[in-house]
Amino acid sequence: MHKSEHRYCVVKNDFPLFETGWSAEEEWRLLKAIGECGLGNWHDAALQVKTKSYLQCETHYKAIYLDNPEPPLPNIPEPVRDVFPAPVAYRCCESPPRPADSSAMQLEMSGYVPPRGDFTTEFDNFAELDLKEIKFTDHMQEGRTGEDDPVEVALKFAVLDTYHSRLKERQRRKHIVRKYGLIDCKKQTGVELRYERLLGDRVSVLRRFMRLFPPVEFDKYMEGLLYQTELKREIIQLQEHRQAGLTTHQAACIYERLKKRRRECAGRNRILTDLLNNIQDEAACESWLQQQSLIQEIGALPNSFPSVPRKTAGPLDISHLPSYDKLNARERELCKNCRLVPEAYMDFRRILTAESDKYGELRLAQARTLIKIDVNKTRKLFDFLISEGLVRKGQT
Repeated sequence: MHKSEHRYCVVKNDFPLFETGWSAEEEWRLLKAIGECGLGNWHDAALQVKTKSYLQCETHYKAIYLDNPEPPLPNIPEPVRDVFPAPVAYRCCESPPRPADSSAMQLEMSGYVPPRGDFTTEFDNFAELDLKEIKFTDHMQEGRTGEDDPVEVALKFAVLDTYHSRLKERQRRKHIVRKYGLIDCKKQTGVELRYERLLGDRVSVLRRFMRLFPPVEFDKYMEGLLYQTELKREIIQLQEHRQAGLTTHQAACIYERLKKRRRECAGRNRILTDLLNNIQDEAACESWLQQQSLIQEIGALPNSFPSVPRKTAGPLDISHLPSYDKLNARERELCKNCRLVPEAYMDFRRILTAESDKYGELRLAQARTLIKIDVNKTRKLFDFLISEGLVRKGQT
């Protein structure tokens, strides 16, 4: 069965098939002429054969196709015939698929045309543009004498060699895509999801070594890794069962069911844990008690709960941080209250003062776009620089 990736070759039909003096091409023309003109119309048949007379056509056809008692093909004896296997009924290959035009699968196949075995847009699709200006001049045909510049000729051949290497790379990529079945995106995605679910990030690393394996060997290697991962998981599970004192398969099954039920119930029985977490804060404890009272009254979780006030962070100790000695007393106080690192504060001050000097003024909205920190810290820093006279406030 011929496939799209098979090589094409030109076969000459000038060899004798049944009789010396009659080539395979002439046999085909004779049979075609008889089929069109009818048996016995030898003059018209000879006109289509072109190389034989009507008598030769009539004699050859009767001798080979009518009067010959034995078939021209070799006759295999009966005892040997049983050695050959029975014929196999081939069907069309399903990989790569041949979806309908403008379908979703055709769009996923990235312009691949299965009957031709090519892409609508090839790899290095514009490689032929480098050849459009190359031209070799035939001086004898144009009636001129002399030869082309050897350097220019060598340059042209170098371009052709480069183009040939680019074509080889294009064919190599198409061969890999076809060989490993990468065109069937749906099937390939399913296989990769299965590998990633069990192997994780190792799949992307191992995919780089795909070209070093034949397709079947690579699939066997990946399946071996999956089997190894499953064995490790089962060994860890077995060790857990042994540590729990389980010695029978039935006890292990009961243990796994109870373990699954315990995980499902863990999210529901968090009342004591929540109480212990909120008991230290009076406001949080009060809010939690309100939530529990609403749950008992309504019987379900309410849509919204009373908000718990956020704790404000205390001043930051910056005395041990770099560039602390470069700040004055007011700047140190600002950095402590706003919890800014001295070096970060100096960078923000430099950016805002440079922007103010550039345009003569600066607005708060511009300051927030220049430094990406908390908006409240930006406002405090902006107001401080205005009070210090380092930044001129713009008109809103």
